[in-house]
Amino acid sequence: YFTVKEKRWVVFRREEDPTSVPVEWICWLNGQRKRAPTPEELAELEARRERVKLNVARLKKEEEERKAREGTGRKITSIGKVEGPDLTSFVRHFPADSKGITFSTASS
Repeated sequence: YFTVKEKRWVVFRREEDPTSVPVEWICWLNGQRKRAPTPEELAELEARRERVKLNVARLKKEEEERKAREGTGRKITSIGKVEGPDLTSFVRHFPADSKGITFSTASS
């Protein structure tokens, strides 16, 4: 005994862009939810998504303002080329013929 899965599909009215299908409808099409979303549910979810977008924008703005405030009080300690460590004293401890390894230093 087996059950036949109900076939569901989309009929586009205007544009044929699959990314324009809301997640709730995709879940219904894939059988992940038993009932199709209602217009009220879709309106509520869209309002929630809009609130989340506004909150994200507000938080980004607050973060940028915080960084701007903190950035103005900082002093720049060095400007220019970043140099690597001075290995001269390290190289002196290893003679050139030590186990076939050759060390050299370059100065710019």
